[in-house]
Amino acid sequence: MASLNVRAVSPGALLFEGAANSVIAPAWDGKVGILPGHTQMITLLGSGEVSINLPEGDTHSLFIGGGVLRIDASELTILAEQSDSELTENLLSGTRVDVDAILEAMED
Repeated sequence: MASLNVRAVSPGALLFEGAANSVIAPAWDGKVGILPGHTQMITLLGSGEVSINLPEGDTHSLFIGGGVLRIDASELTILAEQSDSELTENLLSGTRVDVDAILEAMED
């Protein structure tokens, strides 16, 4: 079965890199589903869950707050403005986090 090469990044981290059978992402105007062979596209992302269906049958989930998605042939790139991993990392390191500001930014 054909697969997508997915790379998801945010300003602070590589969120995911690897093969996927499909991806569902929160576009700014609704969810978008991407399968291998999808036509070229660039779209703005909203806030929500990115669901990456892996070839082994597992699903990897990311939560993002805005960004851009680009698909070109079998290459899918997600440039996220914010991600859940950055918030989690800050909390675990003891860094003060303004959760209200993050939630407001994710809603924009």
